[in-house]
Amino acid sequence: MNSEGVTSFAGVPFTYEAIDKLRILKRDMPTLKTMTQAGGKLSPELHKKLATWAMECGKRFVVMYGASEATARMGYLPPERSLEKQGSMGIPIPGGRFELIGADGMKADLEIIVTAIDALRACGASRFHVELGHAKFFRDLADRMELDSETVEQMRAYIEGKNFAALNDLLAPYEGNSACAALKRLSRLFGGAEVLSEAEKLAGKTDTVDYLRSLYDELSAAGYGQYVRFDLGMVHQIDYYTGVVFRGYVEGAGEAVLSGGRYDHLVEVFGREAQATGFCVDVDAVAHTLPETALPVLRTIVHYEPGYLAQALEAVDGRPAGTCELSSCTTLEESKELAAAKGADSVLVFDKDGERVVSL
Repeated sequence: MNSEGVTSFAGVPFTYEAIDKLRILKRDMPTLKTMTQAGGKLSPELHKKLATWAMECGKRFVVMYGASEATARMGYLPPERSLEKQGSMGIPIPGGRFELIGADGMKADLEIIVTAIDALRACGASRFHVELGHAKFFRDLADRMELDSETVEQMRAYIEGKNFAALNDLLAPYEGNSACAALKRLSRLFGGAEVLSEAEKLAGKTDTVDYLRSLYDELSAAGYGQYVRFDLGMVHQIDYYTGVVFRGYVEGAGEAVLSGGRYDHLVEVFGREAQATGFCVDVDAVAHTLPETALPVLRTIVHYEPGYLAQALEAVDGRPAGTCELSSCTTLEESKELAAAKGADSVLVFDKDGERVVSL
């Protein structure tokens, strides 16, 4: 790989098993940037070993999921989360999305929300939250107002844009309607679980608020409550979504980096009646919020004579990955030249005279 300047390497599990047995990871591969894996599942032990080596050496180890070996990618496990999320199929490729088609009910909604939260965690985000809303909450309130479709759309745009003044002016003639107060406050109904109680005070008991509360209780019991907030004024694409809607926000990004919800009528356009829910992630936007990581610096080249391979390998294994590597040179002078060319500051020698360090 070094002679050809290889930057990216792809393999199936057997390929990486062979690489491990041949101790190829002990060699210096300065041009290699990315290793990808598909075509089956790695053993947990080998996955951990490869991911650890890649992180310590400043490489990227990417486990992929798709419809065929190494092509038609559907998802990938971000390299910075490869240790934490071993066995995961990862997140959608940029511009892609994961969907549950033919799945209805609370269990399907819970699964897609949990997957969305896990996707942001897999991207490396630490300070983020996912806001939940429900398309039917706005529709139910609008139906009570008995407004024409044009006025409803204007009201929706004001609520989505949080244009409080224009919304108040639009609703001023309908002060006597029971839904008017709730619609006026809809743009401000965002925050923690207390938002649901305020919504009930304004709009009365509703199935949509009960449903959102049930989702929150289940997510909290599963340890996901800390990531969940609510925004009942989330009324974007109201004709597209039919149930729960959600958006994800990461600290450092100016806008939502994740968007999704339930759209039970979408598949009908393609000739099949089926419920559906899904989301997409703007991976580039998330990546821009993550801190840069420093690459390891090569310090030592190990030169060894025949019969001293075991000591040389032990020396490499005993140092941080990427800071020490074996020399393939025949003579000590050649190893010193190699070390100087790579910016190392010493050569560790194993020969008949024992172990010694040659400083450069």
